[in-house]
Amino acid sequence: MDAPSSDPMPAGNNFERAGSATSWAGSVGSPGSSPRSRGGVGAMGDLLHERSFFDIPRLRLDSGAADGGGPGNAEGHFELADATSLMHLRGEKKKLCMVLCGLPARGKTYTAKKLVRYLSWMGYLARVFNIGQYRRSLCGASVGVDFFDPDNQEFVELRDKCARAALNDVFAFFAEGGQVALYDGTNSTKARRAFILDHINQRNALGDINVEVVWIEIQCDNASLIEKTIVHHKLKGPDFREHEEAQARKEFHQRIAMYEKGYQTLDDSNELWSYVKLIDAGRMVIANRIHGYLPSRIVSFLLNLNIYKSPIYLSRHGQSEFNMDERVGGDSSITANGRAYAKKLSLWIQQQKEVQRSGLAVWCSTLRRTIETTSYIPKVQPVEWRALCEIDAGICDGMTYEEIKRSMPQEFEKRKQDKLAYRYPQGESYLDVIQRLESVIIELERAKGPVLVVAHRAVLRCLYSYFVESPQEEIPYVDMDLHTVLKISATPAGMEVEKFFLGGEGENPLRLDVEGAMAASKPKP
Repeated sequence: MDAPSSDPMPAGNNFERAGSATSWAGSVGSPGSSPRSRGGVGAMGDLLHERSFFDIPRLRLDSGAADGGGPGNAEGHFELADATSLMHLRGEKKKLCMVLCGLPARGKTYTAKKLVRYLSWMGYLARVFNIGQYRRSLCGASVGVDFFDPDNQEFVELRDKCARAALNDVFAFFAEGGQVALYDGTNSTKARRAFILDHINQRNALGDINVEVVWIEIQCDNASLIEKTIVHHKLKGPDFREHEEAQARKEFHQRIAMYEKGYQTLDDSNELWSYVKLIDAGRMVIANRIHGYLPSRIVSFLLNLNIYKSPIYLSRHGQSEFNMDERVGGDSSITANGRAYAKKLSLWIQQQKEVQRSGLAVWCSTLRRTIETTSYIPKVQPVEWRALCEIDAGICDGMTYEEIKRSMPQEFEKRKQDKLAYRYPQGESYLDVIQRLESVIIELERAKGPVLVVAHRAVLRCLYSYFVESPQEEIPYVDMDLHTVLKISATPAGMEVEKFFLGGEGENPLRLDVEGAMAASKPKP
C-alpha cells in the first residue's frame, strides 16, 4: 500500500551548504521526509549510507529558543573541508570514546545515558564511565566544596586519580570487546583534556586497539534550565540526597562556582579535534570535523534530543481477521472485537490529562488494521508510517505457524533457535526491524507532546525495548498483548511503564491472536 499523498510534511531543520546552491530541507527521519519501502531501513538509513551533510567536517545550527523551538525554526551553514574514513566499528580494533565536558548541572550524564541507550538498542556494545562515581568510591559522597577548587593542588591530584581510574576501566572495557565508551565528567580544563588524549594516544601506540575520540561539550546559560536540573536530578542524587534542600542547593551552586573559576571551553585551538557543542538544551548545535557512519548517526540523535518529555502510548491494533485465523502478516481488517477495542481506546486516550493539556499526535502503520484502529479518535489525523509496518514474513506471509512448520520445518527450527536474528525467506528479522525504526525513535525523542503509536507486535516490542533498555536478545520475547495500552513516562528515576488492558469483560489478551495463544500454552523460549 502506498503512503497517502495527504500525509503531512512536517517542517524541519533547513540546511544550506555554504558556497553552493545545494540544500537539504526537511526534518531528518520525519514521517514525510522521504519515501519508505517496507523492509528497508527508512530515510535515516538511506541518508547516512550516502554522502550527506553529516560527512562535512563543520556544521553550525541555531534552532531558536530552548523552551519554544521545534521543527521548522532552525537554520545552518556549512564550511567545506576534507572528509575522512567511515567509522563502522565493526572491526575488533576500532573503538570510539566520546568524552563529555561541561560545567555541573548542564545535562552531561543525561546525554551520556541517552546515547548509551540508543547505541545499545542499535546493537553496539556501549557503556557510561562516570567520573563522579569513581570520586564517590574513592572519597565518599560527602565532600566539601573545597574539593572542587582548581587552585587546591591536593584535591586536583585526587580528582585526576579518579579520572585515571575511569580511563583505565574504559581501556579494560575495550579490551573485552566493548565498542563505544561515554567518558562522563566535567573535564573542564585544557590540562585535563590533554591528559585524556595523552593516555589514549599511549594506549593506541600499543597497536592492539585504535580509539578515536569525539568530544561532546554541553553548555547552558539558561538559569531556569540549570535550576530545574539541580532540583530534579542533582539534589536527588547520591551527593545530596541526605541534605536539607536549601543547604544542598547552596552547596551545589558553590560547587558550580568552583568549576567556573577554571573552566575552559573548546575553542579554535581545538579545530583539529572532532567535537560537538550542545548549547542551551539544543538551541544551538555546533559540530566540528564529524565524519563517518557512527559519529554521524550520533550527531543526528543529539540534534533531535529533547528534554521536554511527554508520555508515549504504545498499542497494537485491534484484533484482526488474520489474528482470528492464526495467520502471520497480511493486511486484513479488524474484527468486531477489534472495533470495540478501537472505540474504547479512543475514549480512554481522550481522558488522559496530558492529552487534554497538550493535545495528541497519533502514528500508525500503512496497514489496514492500524488505520482502522485509529480511525475512531476524533479531531486527529493519524500519520501513517511505512516504518511502523509489521515484520515482513516474506514467503511465509499469510501462513499459519502450523503450515510453516509442516511445509518448511528447517525454517521453523531456525526461527525457534534464534528469533532475534532469524530472517524470514525474502522477509525481515527483528534486527532489520530495529534498523528501520531508527527514524521513528529519533522522532519520538524530539516530540514535545504526547504520542500514541498504534502498530504491530514485533514493531512495538522493538520500540518498547528501546525505552526500557531491554537487552537485544530479549526483544522477541517481550509481552505485547492485544487490546492493551502501555504508557511510558520519563521520571527523574528513569522510565516508568503503566499497563492498561481495555479489552472486553472476560476477554483473555493472550488468546486474541496466534502467538499469544501459543505463549499461553507453552513455556517462553
